[in-house]
Amino acid sequence: MALEEIGHLLSDHAQLFLHRTLLITPINRFGTRNREVASQMKMGRAISCSLRTCHFMLISAVFLSAVPTTLAFVPALPKRLLAHGGKSSMGCFRAHVPMGRVSSCRWTTSFVPALAPLATGLRAGSGTAEQQTGNAEQQQTSPLIIYDGTLTQRFVDFSVEDRVKVAQMLDEFRMHYIEAGWPLLNPADRVFFVRARDELEPECFGKLVAMAALPPDGDAKGVVTVAEGLLKTGAVNVGVALNLASTTGKLVALEATLKLLGEGKVAHGTVVVHLHNAMHAYRADAAGVSSFIASACKYGADVIMLVDSGGTATPWEVETMVAELQSTVEWKNTKLGISCMDHAELSVAAAVYAAKQGAHVLGGTMNGFGGAVDLAAVVPILQLKMGHKLVTPEALAGLTRLSRSIDEQVRVC
Repeated sequence: MALEEIGHLLSDHAQLFLHRTLLITPINRFGTRNREVASQMKMGRAISCSLRTCHFMLISAVFLSAVPTTLAFVPALPKRLLAHGGKSSMGCFRAHVPMGRVSSCRWTTSFVPALAPLATGLRAGSGTAEQQTGNAEQQQTSPLIIYDGTLTQRFVDFSVEDRVKVAQMLDEFRMHYIEAGWPLLNPADRVFFVRARDELEPECFGKLVAMAALPPDGDAKGVVTVAEGLLKTGAVNVGVALNLASTTGKLVALEATLKLLGEGKVAHGTVVVHLHNAMHAYRADAAGVSSFIASACKYGADVIMLVDSGGTATPWEVETMVAELQSTVEWKNTKLGISCMDHAELSVAAAVYAAKQGAHVLGGTMNGFGGAVDLAAVVPILQLKMGHKLVTPEALAGLTRLSRSIDEQVRVC
């Protein structure tokens, strides 16, 4: 096994241990089981053995980084030193301890953080100069944008105070867009936008998106009402939603709405168009959907979100749709977005496939609220496994805290 592969193995395992042990494992698992484990497994011996193995691993890592050759005994090294077992949510470094015997150990938190930089350094030092340059460029910038819809899930009863606090949390995590409400449909959303202008930081308020439904019959008066209602909120970003199950009269209404929004929106603001049932419509008439999207791009949409409302799209269907739309539609300044529901439990994989194929925007909710794709799962995959720099390392380290705080805010747990 080449040195580059060893570096990849060490880095992947270290980051998975760091994420699983420090970010995912519930806090109440630490400490509460340690006394039982210590009495049954002689914890002192396990700790001593683990420290010796960690020391051996550090020496081996330095040796491997200094000697650019292939060693015959190396293939077994990562498997012995980095084996982990038990439940997937309780990944834990265990050296020479039978699988499943030690699940959550306080001493794990002491050396896993030290392991991650070392493994990352090995990965950074491996590969050709061209590969290193490409990886560095990919880590510096990412074309992906995360669109959070947690605040607008109808199955979650947010108070206005809850909305303000959750919006602040999402902003601190550095979400790019925060869908904040439907002010034309919900009076509480109108109140929220009024309070948000006064209580939120300008940077946070600038991420909020005010949504409205496109008039189904394309009525000119309804179009004006929608556009004026969105602009009155003072939101920097606005959006309209429509159902692609039937497009009769909707293209004319969309053109008129986008024209009014484009004329009245705040400078540098974003106009988002949500196309619901996009996957179902694309299966039935790919050419018709492509033509509709091309028209929306021409009319001034900044982001077009394709929503798999049924939640049954497979990852390869999403991948194919994104690839075909990228090649058949002239996007220019318009970004293609994907938002998948999780009814078939395939949304995370579908989001990853869409990102791999070149989608610009990924929509979802924290903790999968409302049955949408879980951004708490998607963001770490994209950043740790695919090299997209979506948030800062400090923000990613606080992902579990954000997830639990939002649950507590809406009284889920």
